[in-house]
Order: sequence, then C-alpha cells, then structure tokens
Amino acid sequence: MQLVSMKERARSKQEEVRQILLDTIAASSELVHKLELVDTLQRIGVDYHYKKEIDELLRDVVNNPQHEEGCDDDELYVVSLRFYLLRKHGYNVSSGKAQQNNAIVLWNI
Repeated sequence: MQLVSMKERARSKQEEVRQILLDTIAASSELVHKLELVDTLQRIGVDYHYKKEIDELLRDVVNNPQHEEGCDDDELYVVSLRFYLLRKHGYNVSSGKAQQNNAIVLWNI
C-alpha cells in the first residue's frame, strides 16, 4: 500500500517538473535559465524522463535569434554551457574559429 502511494507521488512530482519545463519553453525566459535547467536535470540523473521536452527547449535555443548573444554578465559561462549542451545532444556546433558545414557558431573571434 505504501509503495503504491510513493509511486503516485513520484509520478506527481515528475509531472510538476514536466510542467516547469514546458513553462520555461513557452516563456521568453533568459537563455541562462533554460540552459541551467537542462544541465541540472542531467546532473541529477532524471533527464531521461524529459527527453522530448529537453529536445524542444534546445531547438528553441538554436532557432531563436535572441539567444545568439548569450548573457552580458556571464557571457563565457553561458557560451560554454550552451556549447556543452548542444554538442552533447548532437547539434553541430562550431567553436567559433571557423564556420564549416552549416555549424552553429557560438561567437566570432
């Protein structure tokens, strides 16, 4: 009986996190917030529950021109986190030194 209630509670929490992800995708929130959310889900080991939502969020990061610049205060942090996450999820991301084969260039040197 207690196991059933724990499973229900886990499903409830999983749906709460899914809603947070969907709200983050829908809102025009800061790039750093989106990237840190994905990074946190991966670090705590629950990202496999939200693969579809994470893919959608990263597609938004790639396709939204507002995310080209990064963040003023922590630009290197944001660029490096964006580079890491996009590469990890299979996006062709350039390091910025040379643009080849339609790669996403994170910054120009």
